[in-house]
Amino acid sequence: MRAGHLVGTGASGTDAEKQAWLAKYATGPSAEPSAPGVLSVEQVSAILRDQFGILPKRKAIGYSKPYPSDYDLIPLPPKYRLPEFTKFSGSEGASSIEHVSRYLMQLGMISVSDPLRVRFFSQSLTGSAFGWYTSLAPDSIRTWRQLEDQFHTQYHSEAAEAGIADLAQVKQKRGESVSEYVQCFREVKNRCYSSRITEKEAVDLAVLGLAKPIKDLAFQLEFISLAHMAQKLTAYEHYHPELYQSKFKRHVNMAQAEDSDDSGGEQEVAVAEWTRGASPIPCKWVKQKGLVKGFDFDVAKAERIFDLLLKEKQLKLPENHKLPTTQELQGRPYCKWHHSFIHATG
Repeated sequence: MRAGHLVGTGASGTDAEKQAWLAKYATGPSAEPSAPGVLSVEQVSAILRDQFGILPKRKAIGYSKPYPSDYDLIPLPPKYRLPEFTKFSGSEGASSIEHVSRYLMQLGMISVSDPLRVRFFSQSLTGSAFGWYTSLAPDSIRTWRQLEDQFHTQYHSEAAEAGIADLAQVKQKRGESVSEYVQCFREVKNRCYSSRITEKEAVDLAVLGLAKPIKDLAFQLEFISLAHMAQKLTAYEHYHPELYQSKFKRHVNMAQAEDSDDSGGEQEVAVAEWTRGASPIPCKWVKQKGLVKGFDFDVAKAERIFDLLLKEKQLKLPENHKLPTTQELQGRPYCKWHHSFIHATG
């Protein structure tokens, strides 16, 4: 969605109006209001109840906005139009941090105004999240910081967030090209909302997850970004196609209960195993011969291929092994082949 924007090219007069609006309504960092000696409505009600035994009258059923009414009187900048906000419903796996970041970006110019951040936030909510917003007490929100903190308290989920430990567990899989591996690494990095990971730190972690012999080569090179790393190592792969041929020759072992030691971390262990004597089956996601680079099947369909092989009894899972449900995953990635919550099936 496009951020809120100014309509028309405008002349110097429009720029002057815009600057005048910024000078009048732009606010600094959100801060709590300081009004020493002034009691809130809740405090007055508590005093009347506790000291004098007077109970407030029951309020009539109706809706009152949680912010001061004068916020609605603040005019928008000249030529400004509100964007179509991306909606947040509070569904499982959704990130409150990601939503707030997108909301402020979509606000565009008026995001510099603390009252306007508060005023329009409800328009980015839907479903149960909008229901939560309507339950906020009248006149309980004075600053954007207050509203944002309450929103994160209600909806922030650590299950949807990744950290440095998760990045360290991302490994290049057998037959996976560097570009495919880097894309997988980026997907986990993009969920590191709270961790402030620099591009240099991300590159260092990504190099550790590479498979040999490319890993040995990467240690001898310098990369300024993940994109730079993918570009240089992909060029090396282009001249060494045997890398994938050797990877496809590796065997996949069945995970046993007694296998508790780590054999070096380079080889992932699968919970599924191939059945013996099964006849080949047609698969529409296999690439045509002569066009294979990297995997010989469509990686984006890996989970559907796994389900097909399991259905046709080409694969089997350990007895009593159950795949987690959508509700149990809560939006987290899950690999059915490795029973791993670090990456998707692949």
